[in-house]
Amino acid sequence: MDILHDSIASRLSHGGHLMGFICKRSRSETEGERTELLLRKLVFEPNRNRFVNAAQGSAVIARKASACVNIVKCTCAVDVQRRVRTACVLVARRTGKANAFKYSLLTVNSSDQLEPRVEFKLSYQMTDRVSILQGPTVMWIQDSCIFYTSLHAEGVRQIPISMSSCVFGELPLCKPQAFIIGQPEGGANNQPTSSTLAYLVGDGQVFDGTMILPHPYVGITESILVLQADRADAVLKCNLVAATSSKQLVYFENGIAKDACPLPFEQAEDIQVADLGRNGTLFVISFRRGNVCAVWKDTFQALFLNTMFIYFNSFFKLCY
Repeated sequence: MDILHDSIASRLSHGGHLMGFICKRSRSETEGERTELLLRKLVFEPNRNRFVNAAQGSAVIARKASACVNIVKCTCAVDVQRRVRTACVLVARRTGKANAFKYSLLTVNSSDQLEPRVEFKLSYQMTDRVSILQGPTVMWIQDSCIFYTSLHAEGVRQIPISMSSCVFGELPLCKPQAFIIGQPEGGANNQPTSSTLAYLVGDGQVFDGTMILPHPYVGITESILVLQADRADAVLKCNLVAATSSKQLVYFENGIAKDACPLPFEQAEDIQVADLGRNGTLFVISFRRGNVCAVWKDTFQALFLNTMFIYFNSFFKLCY
């Protein structure tokens, strides 16, 4: 089999492993040309001071030679149907038409194989604030409108309220709920109804967003991770971290900023928690240009991880 093209590897941490995804176009005499999404799972062995293979998998995304396939997003999310947290990857395929895009959301099963779970078509390409939340649910913004789809959404749906400077997140309650927080664009007579709104995707409830994030931070927050949440007597209390456009990671308790750490890069896209056991816990922040850094949870001090991920990407590509 001859490899014709490969894309940049996307990676995430899940279950004590580093997982990498890459799209490759190849040609074989029996099956012709096709594009595959490849998975490689690696584990770090301290005694050998290196990553080693743990598992691999693949899925055919397109069989046409003209297909253009790329990875939009990869992260971990709760699969409600299977009641497990799993790795998810969203890929886009441009069809022969000028403005036609087919999207596929795949998850990694217990056998380390990639399974298509959600497929949908759009007349445009996703470009802004794409998130994968529990469900798994895909959520994005297009032309100031918020859309989402999932296994049970029965197609692409639009959120019935208008908000700007939106941030997507998830409340880890007894029944986890995806939410959107942002600034309302206006109510009657184009007058704002509140300084900050939050919208629960599951039941359509709208409430005061300052219970999650104070108003001055809504417009500058790029990514958010709620660590703990509790709701009693209609009052929501939560602890969270947020990466801002001011190149900071900020820790909040019940809507009040408690600590901040400078970040070395701009355009944060994702925040994950990495539990290192007795060595402590890290917040791992991924950025749009492929940069990565981490912040120690206990001391809130930054730790650079780019060297490790450069090595990981190089090793991952050599595997094929």
